[in-house]
Amino acid sequence: MRRRGFAVFVLSGAFGCHMWPAHAVQALPEEVAEAGNAGRIDPETTAAEHACEDQHDVHACTQAAERYWKGKNGHVFDPGKSFRYAAGGCAGGDGLACAILGEHYQNGLGTAWSPTKAIDSYERSCSAGTGSGCFALGAMYAHGYGVDVDRATAKAYDNRAHEQWLSACLGTEPRWCTHAARSTREGEPTAHELDQRACDHGVADGCIAVLHEQLTHPAGSRNAAMRELDPWCRRGQPAACKELASAYELPDGFQDSRRAGELTRQACLLGDSDACVSAGLMHEIERDVPKDDAVARGYFRRACEHGASRGCLYLAQDTFVAGGSEHEIARLAQRGCEMGNTNACDMLIQFFIAVHDETAVMRWATEACRMGSRTACQRLIERDAELPKTVYDPVMLYHDACKAKIRSACLRLPPLVQAEDDVLRGVVAAVAKQDTAAFAKLVAGEIDVRGLRFDDPDCATKFSGTVALTAAQHPGFLRCLAKLAMHVDPAPDYLSTPSLAYEPGGTLVVEMLDGVVQRIQASPSSPSPRQVPSSVSPMGGDPSGVPRNVAPKILEALRITGQKAIYPDPDTRKALAASSHPRLVGSFKVCITTRGSVESVAVMRSTGSISYDRKIERTMYAWKYRPFLVDGEPVNTCTAVTFIYSQR
Repeated sequence: MRRRGFAVFVLSGAFGCHMWPAHAVQALPEEVAEAGNAGRIDPETTAAEHACEDQHDVHACTQAAERYWKGKNGHVFDPGKSFRYAAGGCAGGDGLACAILGEHYQNGLGTAWSPTKAIDSYERSCSAGTGSGCFALGAMYAHGYGVDVDRATAKAYDNRAHEQWLSACLGTEPRWCTHAARSTREGEPTAHELDQRACDHGVADGCIAVLHEQLTHPAGSRNAAMRELDPWCRRGQPAACKELASAYELPDGFQDSRRAGELTRQACLLGDSDACVSAGLMHEIERDVPKDDAVARGYFRRACEHGASRGCLYLAQDTFVAGGSEHEIARLAQRGCEMGNTNACDMLIQFFIAVHDETAVMRWATEACRMGSRTACQRLIERDAELPKTVYDPVMLYHDACKAKIRSACLRLPPLVQAEDDVLRGVVAAVAKQDTAAFAKLVAGEIDVRGLRFDDPDCATKFSGTVALTAAQHPGFLRCLAKLAMHVDPAPDYLSTPSLAYEPGGTLVVEMLDGVVQRIQASPSSPSPRQVPSSVSPMGGDPSGVPRNVAPKILEALRITGQKAIYPDPDTRKALAASSHPRLVGSFKVCITTRGSVESVAVMRSTGSISYDRKIERTMYAWKYRPFLVDGEPVNTCTAVTFIYSQR
């Protein structure tokens, strides 16, 4: 068989139900089994257990719940005990215990999965003044974890979390300083100052965060930071081991990929579930260790049992490829879906379609659609079901479905398009009248404004580039928009949507969710901004810390390691040769961290082969990049990669 060609192209990146019973942990390979027994029960944990059980000490219950939760920092992993102690602490009114309890319910660890009970526990935590509960609620509403997406509610909880963390940090609980440092406001201490405060008070996470900054900042001293991280890793801090591993993977005088692998496995042993996934991938793709699928699966199983959804997905995929039990495939896929992995949800939905269980299809398609699976949303549209509130504009989803000849989607489109037209005309009227109250009713509390061109120097300085527009900025923004002579270009047909046109010769793309404007962005064909302030990025990022979506060629130029030409396995190639269309095409969204490591890979368009999707995704996780910099600072970044494999 001769390959006609293989190419990788990079596209623009912007982008009565079943419950499976708990199962006995299967025997793991010796290397991973030893990791499972590496935890310790120290005297403090034992004392906390006794104080909780014998004296009903609420604080002690919370302490015991924390120690057994996820088994990090060398502690024993026992989600059952953690759940029991968290329940006791929460019942006694401890906010942190309620936050831990909520995470148990959200991920189905130590108890049955229940988003409703998770929200209730997080609410109690947030009301008690614990930032972790507020933050978790914000994440659930932002990403659709078991609840409809509600960005305004998510933002409100995020703000409450920050306020509570900052207050605790500057008060008597410096352990929360690193959490407050995730998003700082003008007039507050900087992220570095908050991390340093935690470190000065002996909080390991604070010291590791400060050292992370030294590692990632171009002017930082990598050698000194690595020397300081090493003892933290040896003292049992998995985050320090992961930072060191990332440092050893960079192509400079310190590069040592074998040492990086050892540190990754050590982080897994110390309870970091994501590190377990990475360790499994090393054995699967033969990266500085012998290829051993049994060891890889052992790491994936450990990751899944510790709450890493990707570990559950990989186990489900491996079981499918190996021809394993359909019941086991579905159980593992469901666990991954419950923990928020949309690829696992899509796999679970396929299973229920195959067994003709429409009730389960609808239930899990709704969950996955909320979380951002366009495939799951398409399943609902095909069944003429109502869409939940998701991260996507329903007009876009129905538009794509109508183009795919789904009649029910075409019937739903006209009133939705008309509603968007009404909103756009309302925006134009508010600008013409300089009516900030009317404008505020049409837009989200904070909207993204990107790429607008203003000839007025003051408008260019304030609103060109990328701006997170708040209500306080509405008067100035409306004054500047009035200079653009905006008007509505009606949709030419029911397969199109209306748009805002402005002078000179530009078009504004307005993104909405539930009839509320979320983003106003100049289309690629519009004139570029006259001026971009140095404090913002022209690459499509925003000041809030959300990952930038960058042009693919930019990110590809920063890639330093990793196999780019990824071929299907022999069985897939054989099946492809016998088909009438010997070609596979798939698109994947990849996001990298400030360290240049891959944080996430999401299937945007499946190749149609589970085994090939599986191989591409897992190989991409081994890619490494130089950090993407904005104004000299590393930022999280995303783009899209398309793989095209053809043969004859």
